[in-house]
Amino acid sequence: MNKMSNFAVKIMYEEKIKNIVNNFESKYRNWLSSQDGQKSAYDYEKSYTDFMREISQDTLESTTSSNYKSRNSKKKYKPQWDI
Repeated sequence: MNKMSNFAVKIMYEEKIKNIVNNFESKYRNWLSSQDGQKSAYDYEKSYTDFMREISQDTLESTTSSNYKSRNSKKKYKPQWDI
C-alpha cells in the first residue's frame, strides 16, 4: 500500500472508533438516566448486565464484517477485520 491509502485506512479506523465511543456514550447516558430512583440492587445489576451485553454485541458487530445471525453459520465464520 502506498502512503495515501495507509492514511485513508487510518482515517477510516479512527472514524470507526469515534462511532463506537459515541454509541457507547449515548447508550450509557440513556441507561444511567433510566436508573434514577432505582431501589433494588438486583434490578440495577441486571439492567447493567443487559446494557453491557448489548454494548459488547454492538461493538463486535461494528468491528467485524459479520452479518451472520445463526449459531451454526457463526461457528464457520472467519472474521475479516476492517482495520
